[in-house]
Amino acid sequence: MPDVREVLQAATFREIDVDSVLDRKKSSWVRFDPVLGYVPDDIVIKDGEGSRSSIYTFEPSGERKLINGLDHPCRINTYGDSFTMCQQVSDGETWQEYLAAHLGEPVRNFGNGGYGVYTAYRRALRMEATDCSGEYIVLGIYDDDHIRSLDAARWIRTQWRRRNRQPAKAVPMHGLPWAHVRFDLKEGRFVEMPGVCETDDDLRALCDGDHFYETFKDDAIAKIHGYVISVSGGGPYVGEKKLVRIDEVKRTAAYASLLADGSGAKTLRGGARSGTRTKRAKGDGAKAGAPTKQAKGDGEKA
Repeated sequence: MPDVREVLQAATFREIDVDSVLDRKKSSWVRFDPVLGYVPDDIVIKDGEGSRSSIYTFEPSGERKLINGLDHPCRINTYGDSFTMCQQVSDGETWQEYLAAHLGEPVRNFGNGGYGVYTAYRRALRMEATDCSGEYIVLGIYDDDHIRSLDAARWIRTQWRRRNRQPAKAVPMHGLPWAHVRFDLKEGRFVEMPGVCETDDDLRALCDGDHFYETFKDDAIAKIHGYVISVSGGGPYVGEKKLVRIDEVKRTAAYASLLADGSGAKTLRGGARSGTRTKRAKGDGAKAGAPTKQAKGDGEKA
C-alpha cells in the first residue's frame, strides 16, 4: 500500500510544467503568486462545450475583462473559485457580465479556478486595499471550497497529476503552494499558515522529488491523504470528495491530531474498518445547473 513518500513522489512537480507558469513568454492560464499560489493570465483554450475555445483576458488590476456598464463606477467585486471566475466560457459570457448588463454598471470578477474559501478571502483582502475596492463584495463558496483552505498544495490531493503527461509537453499547472489555514485542536481556532514558496526558485526546487518530499512529509493533510489511500486499497490518488465514509467522519479530528505530529499512523491503520472503500471523484467540483460553465470539473484546462 502506498505511504506518504509514494504519494508525494507521485505529486512532485515537473520542470516543464513549472517553467510554463514562470516564463512569461510561454502560454499558461496562471502565473505563480507566493500568497495565492497562482493568479489567472490571458489565454485562449479549448475548454468549452464541444471543445469550443474560451477567451480569457484580464484587466491590469487582475479582474476578468470588463465589458458592460463601463460608463458607470464599479461598486461590486466578486471573489471565489471557477464558478465565480466562470471558466469554460469567454469574457462576455460570465454571469458577472449578465448582471452588469442588467444593472447598467460593471461588476468585477476576481474569481479563479481551484481557489478555496481562504484563498479567495486573501485575494479579497489584497484587492480591497487598492483603488479597486468595492462597496459590495460577493464571496462565492461552492461544494468543497472549504476543504481547499486546508491544503498547503492542493496539487497533492487532486487528479490533475494523474493525467497522461507527455515528457515533452507541459500540462496546465494547478494547486500550487499557497497560504492556507489549519485548525488548532487544542485551542479550538484556525491558524493562518504561509505558503512554502516565496520565490520562483522555491517553486522550481519542488521539481526535485526528495525536496518535494522533505517539504510536505510532515504536512497533516498529506498524511491524512496517504492514510485514506492506504485504508481504501487504492492507488496513489483519491478524489477530493467522499474521501472517507460518513461513519468515519467523526474520527477525522483524531486522524489529524495523531498524524500532525507523526504519531499514531500504525494505530490508525490497525484500527481501520476493514473493507472501507472510497469513491473516485468524477470531476473536481463538477456540478449540474451552473448557467455559465459546463460541469467538466473545477478549473479544468486540458
